[in-house]
Amino acid sequence: MYNIIQTLRILIKWNIPQDTVLIQTLLQRIRASVNDLSVAKIMVVYYILHNLNKCPLTNSLFIALPHVFNNQAQIELNSESVNLMKALKFSTFIGDIQTGRYILSILNKNIRILRIENVIDIISALYIQPQRHYFQKLMNSITYVIKNNYQRLRLGDIETILYYISSSYTNETMAFYDEGLINVLVSAVSKSDVTFHVRITVLKYLNKMYYSNTPFLNDLIQACCNDTNYMRNCTLEDIYYITKAFVIADYELGENMQTILKEHIINLDCSTKSIIPVTFHLLSLNCYCPEFLERIFTFYNKMSIIDNETIQNILKLHWCIKLLYPSYNKVMLDENKLNKIENKKIHEKDNISLMERLKEACEGDKYVKSGLQTKWGQFVDCVVVIQPNGFLMDISNYDNITFIEELASLPECNKILFFIFPKRAYSVNVKNMLSTVKVQLKAIEQLPGYYPFVINPYLWENLSNKEKVLHLQQAIEQKCNNISNI
Repeated sequence: MYNIIQTLRILIKWNIPQDTVLIQTLLQRIRASVNDLSVAKIMVVYYILHNLNKCPLTNSLFIALPHVFNNQAQIELNSESVNLMKALKFSTFIGDIQTGRYILSILNKNIRILRIENVIDIISALYIQPQRHYFQKLMNSITYVIKNNYQRLRLGDIETILYYISSSYTNETMAFYDEGLINVLVSAVSKSDVTFHVRITVLKYLNKMYYSNTPFLNDLIQACCNDTNYMRNCTLEDIYYITKAFVIADYELGENMQTILKEHIINLDCSTKSIIPVTFHLLSLNCYCPEFLERIFTFYNKMSIIDNETIQNILKLHWCIKLLYPSYNKVMLDENKLNKIENKKIHEKDNISLMERLKEACEGDKYVKSGLQTKWGQFVDCVVVIQPNGFLMDISNYDNITFIEELASLPECNKILFFIFPKRAYSVNVKNMLSTVKVQLKAIEQLPGYYPFVINPYLWENLSNKEKVLHLQQAIEQKCNNISNI
């Protein structure tokens, strides 16, 4: 059988037509003996077939070979098998989860045989496994091997590992997530003489995890400032990844980088709609771009149909500019259109845990209002109103309001707005709040009599109910003291 397979391989390499009697005869001989093939021979035949056109004979082999491979792997393979890693790679290639799990189990019990050369194949096989937690020992060992041998990885390997880490995190399994590993890999990229687009690829993977890496951003800025042509082929999508990374890190953007980004966007041939998210990113980073804002607001005033996501971004821009940059004197949103879109109520679930604990802290349901939002669509978890005498106000009669701004009919009172943002409002590793969230809180603070209070979700989930009530009572007391000192 060895000679038959080798002969077929040579003939295919010489481009002998597939429909010749010789090749068809060899394929017939292989099909007749398919159940007797070893793991090694199965892999060779399968790869050969990939260079052939589909026909009934090749199709039947494509169906049979994976089944035979699965059976033979259980019989032949062990920790001493020389082709163990090739078989693992092949199992991933054909999507054979069962055989992959069998080989991974062998590796899980024999971590001494792990090598840096095999980490990509192992991670690829782990990625398609539905129950990766069974291989936690193996994943920890792989992480250790990479951390201690990352210098031997090619740049493409590093990108592949970051891809699997970020994709795993996005799928909420976090099976490969290890901050030390991520930092080592990103640092290795920074120390290499890499192109702009390699940096963008790395940023894309970090952004998927909401992972903040300030040193990597520092190196990117330095590269852009040292070489004016470094971003010459940069697209708006690339700029989006850059600004999103700055937002995740809550980065303090210097004037040089602000200028570079703004000038590059101006010179790009792109639609107005496509610059809206980037403009909001820049605004949250204290990069004020009145020329972009005028273009965006003019665009919206002329359009009749726009998707909801775009409308929400435009609303955020409008109100942040109106409240934080009163000196802006260019085109604003048309008031008639603005009133129509502001009347649309967003639907988010109330945070039951916060609402119940806040009612306990205030000693009554009538002092707590939930389900409101700002006019730019920011959901507010709960509101309490403090009267001038320091007592809480009964707001149970305010049933027909949608926006917190409608509580402005109580000008002598102070409104405390409670927010418990989801974890995606923070970077996953540093736990800092994203700039795009912070800028909206700054805008709220400009509304007379409104005082936001943000509850850290990481802290909240670790508190007992009694501790949560105490935390809220202390927050209200502290806010009252701060307000009285203004």
